Amino acid sequence: MRWQWPFATFSRIMPLSVSSVSKRARFISASLLLTVGLIFLTRPPYNSQVQWPYLLSLAAVFVTDFILGGTVGVERFSLLVLPAGLTLGAGLSQLFFPNVTTIFRVGVWVSFFLAIYAAFLALNVFKVVRLKGETIPLQRAARPAAFLLSFVAAFLLLISLHKLSLGIWLESLAIFLIGFVLSLSFLWTLSLADLFEKPHLWGALLVGVGLIQIFIATSFYPLRTLLRGLVEATFFYVLLGVARAYFEKHLNYAIVFEYIAVVLAIFLLIEFFLISPLF
Repeated sequence: MRWQWPFATFSRIMPLSVSSVSKRARFISASLLLTVGLIFLTRPPYNSQVQWPYLLSLAAVFVTDFILGGTVGVERFSLLVLPAGLTLGAGLSQLFFPNVTTIFRVGVWVSFFLAIYAAFLALNVFKVVRLKGETIPLQRAARPAAFLLSFVAAFLLLISLHKLSLGIWLESLAIFLIGFVLSLSFLWTLSLADLFEKPHLWGALLVGVGLIQIFIATSFYPLRTLLRGLVEATFFYVLLGVARAYFEKHLNYAIVFEYIAVVLAIFLLIEFFLISPLF
């Protein structure tokens, strides 16, 4: 997979036809609603109680189901995981990292609005493809968007998980579930079948197991929460990217070297910031 700028990718899944205006209005309204909910989580007493991000994530599930016109069968998992993961990750990370400036917090809210809106657009493309029973050009742009947003959701969930200090066994199980669920949700978009395909299940399983191995390996290093989450999310990005290239039958040495370069760049970044008290 070649890198694409997120805004360039998202713009390709935003058709300008008149028939799409009402649906896009629903997507914008739903994105605003969830963003307002995220803002309210910074106010007392919501900013000190861990259950509220989970309730907001549950609300994201119902909102997504509604604006997509209802989900059936496998869609109730595959189309609803990404918005729920993004919302839960944003809510928990906001709860566990409260000591940030107002400007940074506003930037997070704006970024969340754009991310959840892009997720709705991409998921709508997958829904339309399933309803029509044929591929459409927007499908090629929706997949990279879903891929990038899965990485963002994984990063937010992982840094939040490490703040909970659940112990190595529970954290390992939670990390496996994060990797498996997000991977399976994305890999399903490669086929949009009525059931999960066995190779995709195995692919998601391997991503989850690989993420556990990275977690155990990094536990021997004195990495702070943000850096540990960044390392694990980067390997999630690499593992899922390799799985995607393999299933799309275009895995080659150039792609492998590209992902190796991504990992090396992240480790250089970590080495640079390791002495900073912010990390």
